[in-house]
Amino acid sequence: MLDRNYLNYGLKFFSVLLFLTIFRVVLVKYNEAVFFDFSFYHYCVGFLFDVITCALFYLPYIVCSFLPITKFRSVQSTVSSVLFVATSALLFLLNTIDIAYVGFVKKRITADFLMYVCFDSESDYSIGLIFMEFWWLLLILVSVLAAIVYIEKKIFIVRQGIASWKSWVSYLFLIFIFVLVGRGGFTLRPIGIIESYKWVKNENAVGVLNSGFTFIKTISSIDHEVVEYMSREEEKRLFNPFVKTVPRKILTEKNNVVFIVLESFSSYYTGPGCSKSYSPFLDSILLESMYFENGLSNAQTSIDALPILLSSVPNFSSQSLLLSGYQLNGLPDYLSPHGYVSLFFHGAKNGSMRFDSFSKSIGFDNYFGLNEYPYSAHYDGSWGIWDHHFLPWTVTNMNHAREPFLSCIYTLSSHHPFKVPLEFEYLKGGPDKICKSIQYTDRALQLFWEKAKREAWFDRTLFVFCADHTGPTKQKKNMKLENRYRIPIAFYHPKVNLSEFSSDHSFQQLDILPTLLEILNIEEEIYTYGNSRFDTKKKLRFNFSDGRFYIFSEGRTPELYLLGDDMRTREHKILSAMYQRFQYDLLENKMKWKY
Repeated sequence: MLDRNYLNYGLKFFSVLLFLTIFRVVLVKYNEAVFFDFSFYHYCVGFLFDVITCALFYLPYIVCSFLPITKFRSVQSTVSSVLFVATSALLFLLNTIDIAYVGFVKKRITADFLMYVCFDSESDYSIGLIFMEFWWLLLILVSVLAAIVYIEKKIFIVRQGIASWKSWVSYLFLIFIFVLVGRGGFTLRPIGIIESYKWVKNENAVGVLNSGFTFIKTISSIDHEVVEYMSREEEKRLFNPFVKTVPRKILTEKNNVVFIVLESFSSYYTGPGCSKSYSPFLDSILLESMYFENGLSNAQTSIDALPILLSSVPNFSSQSLLLSGYQLNGLPDYLSPHGYVSLFFHGAKNGSMRFDSFSKSIGFDNYFGLNEYPYSAHYDGSWGIWDHHFLPWTVTNMNHAREPFLSCIYTLSSHHPFKVPLEFEYLKGGPDKICKSIQYTDRALQLFWEKAKREAWFDRTLFVFCADHTGPTKQKKNMKLENRYRIPIAFYHPKVNLSEFSSDHSFQQLDILPTLLEILNIEEEIYTYGNSRFDTKKKLRFNFSDGRFYIFSEGRTPELYLLGDDMRTREHKILSAMYQRFQYDLLENKMKWKY
């Protein structure tokens, strides 16, 4: 009887592993531009991660189902069945969402997704939007869950009538096996997300991982731990986030700042150097700007972008800094002592991604969102106000601001589901759905520009353009590492020619804040993980996610560095020092030092 039960349990888990393999096949095929030469070997590695994931997820089910008790057997059977179905539903839901999610952020779901679902006012809508567009995913999920319920009902487990000492030994041994498999064997440390990069090429690591695995592995890292890759003395010698800016005397008077954050603009679809650009108006401005052909995104999501752009602090964590509640200094903190008032504009619903709360926490005086916008008929039916209405409206509000002012304008419409207003449906678009949205936002920028140029403050204003992150694409060439994180970054002034400072060297989002302050001739001690454009020392550019760094060095292929590996080069040591300092300052809440 016991052997028959083990066979029945084996059939249950075989069915789960079979469905997880199907989810992986669908993910790889649907997002084929993200992966390169995904072979049978990769599916085998993926199967290994599925087995480990099942050991972690189904441990409570095993503990309950195999418990050798003689009483309450009917209750035990009911609870075990509920645990099996509920665990399967969660595991399959995470993998279903990732089929759509991976194409946008190029990574698997992590614990910050839970924070987003719990605390963001639009999480229920955005998840619903995914299933509305990807209705076939919902159909797959429902079908698989129906099959799991059927299997649970059909595969009957016979409960033992006598609880002998042998059954207790078998029970404890089975739990030991599940724990051992869940940690990845007799390794010094439990297997983590980072191990995937050791077994497959970095482009395919996302494919071999399991969404349940990345989710459960990052829940424990919501509470940050101090790491020690080196002594604090060596860390300070390699990296110090406190930097004093140097006035560059490029501008001769006090200027306003308008910082325009472009939703999902990528260099493979926009910019003067793009073979087929969908933003001709923006490109015309970039040509007259201090433009960085090789602009690099440190962020992969909008939530991570704001702390990077406005505080010059990367996210070396599985949890978004914006949602974490940790305090940061921001651009308004550095400008307000110099007489600046600050305004933040985002046409989405107030509370969306907590932009309103975060902007206030880093010193913005005023926030303007959907609630403040006076014309409800301009709502796009998805996220907020159409860009071609909202962007010109920001000019009206800036007219009422005392100079000098700082305005941050975050565009909206080039966001999933990539709709455009009916009057702009004539736009032809391109190979990816986002291309028409970029064309539309470019027209909205032109309307904003034409209105702003008529205002007196326009000639006294420094404009900053930067994408928050790259957009989704089905084009394989765009997913090569040298292209994957490239975005437009530029500084423009109507009366001062900044184009002479343009560069084809890498320039990352983290570098914007120190560069901006130096152009404004502001001498301040700041907390930054970036470097000014005008700093002559060798600069380190990178993108970080899930314990791995991609290092972008001049004239070299992007290099992968895994945290904890041997620090073979000075770059490896600096990145490890950065990461160590980040964790220490976060725990001690030392990133906000200026009040």
